[in-house]
Amino acid sequence: MVSDEENICCRNLISAFLGQFCCQPEEADLILPMNRIDRPRGHLALGHTVEIGGIAFAGNRGIQKVEVSVDNGVTWHQATLDPALSQDSWVLWSWKWTPLLPGQYTLVARATDGTGEVQTSRKQGTVPNGATGYHTVVVQVG
Repeated sequence: MVSDEENICCRNLISAFLGQFCCQPEEADLILPMNRIDRPRGHLALGHTVEIGGIAFAGNRGIQKVEVSVDNGVTWHQATLDPALSQDSWVLWSWKWTPLLPGQYTLVARATDGTGEVQTSRKQGTVPNGATGYHTVVVQVG
């Protein structure tokens, strides 16, 4: 169980990350579904399984699913979600991939919130309502 103090701390950290205040219930709906790919990076071994993983967030609506693509968004695979620690917490996600061909791959992730709203692919800067777009990471296999 997360204490009120921990919940406030979490909200303040999220607010600082987003560059806006999201602590009021009416403002929580302004937070768009978002995610980040944290691993892997750089060069990957051919034929070895690697875990692609990161975090996702959608305010108090929670995260319903995260999908991962290894072909720049042509095909999607559903990631596994860790249980959320609270209604307002980031959700950890992961998906295992075994690259079978050498080359450069663009990893992409998209999140869907608890109401079914899919993260937009349209890229936009942080101002005025928070950054949008899929997070991508380029890796080299082989």
